Amino acid sequence: MPKYAPSALLTPLAFPIPMLVLLSIGTACSKQQSTAPRGIPAPSQPIAATTDDSWLGIYSSPSEIGGFSGTVLAIEKDYKGSLAHRMTFHSDVVGGDMIKEREKSGEVLTDGDKLYVATAFGFMHDGKPSLGADLTRYTRLQIQGRTVLLRDDALQEYQQHNRLYDYGVLIKVSDTVDTLSKLEDAKHESIKTLYIDPSKKWNDPFVNGPNER
Repeated sequence: MPKYAPSALLTPLAFPIPMLVLLSIGTACSKQQSTAPRGIPAPSQPIAATTDDSWLGIYSSPSEIGGFSGTVLAIEKDYKGSLAHRMTFHSDVVGGDMIKEREKSGEVLTDGDKLYVATAFGFMHDGKPSLGADLTRYTRLQIQGRTVLLRDDALQEYQQHNRLYDYGVLIKVSDTVDTLSKLEDAKHESIKTLYIDPSKKWNDPFVNGPNER
């Protein structure tokens, strides 16, 4: 059993559930399945949709894990001028009863440099559909001059041990995005662009744990 199992493998497939309901369900799911490290507080005030253009762009998972898992996250403006997302995800671990969707989408919420992405998923059980939801928190920061989004588990490894957990890292690969952008064509850059010493050997963190920089 691998020591580090990326929660990205459980990244759900979206359903058209209203945002307020989705967040309510997602919060409940996070309480049951959360990998958020201790010491990272929840937002101190209610979160609201933002029009902060600094978030706009395309973020993607490192190229090294592309054969096992991959995420592309586009942050753009919706028709109301608020921040929204489109996301694609693939994994070599997929339940046969999962209801598949090519692309997920919806609004995002921000609080300072925290980004909250709500997604929903569904699967068939005994011939009936079952629904669930998840709320993922990313923290935006700069590593080696690159803008990255770190999921809570990856943030803990970086802050406490100066290690990178690829499955929880999204690297910003473009500052521009539009509704015609094909996420499957997005670039995936090497995790070593974030290394202090790029000559260091890379090992799959799913098997060996996060890599030293």
